[in-house]
Amino acid sequence: MINLISDYDGTLHNSIKIYAPAFCSAYTYLIEKGFAASKEFSDLEISYWLGFTAEEIWNTC
Repeated sequence: MINLISDYDGTLHNSIKIYAPAFCSAYTYLIEKGFAASKEFSDLEISYWLGFTAEEIWNTC
């Protein structure tokens, strides 16, 4: 029996290319509805939040 463990995100796939546009789209929606101030985010800032639950993100910000 062989077990294989790999770090998919960042090793086999760069998921920030999917997450960043989705994050920016959602954040733009919040700006348009008056729930957030306009802000530019870097990929590094966005990738920091990967793995957090929505509740953890909301309570941290």
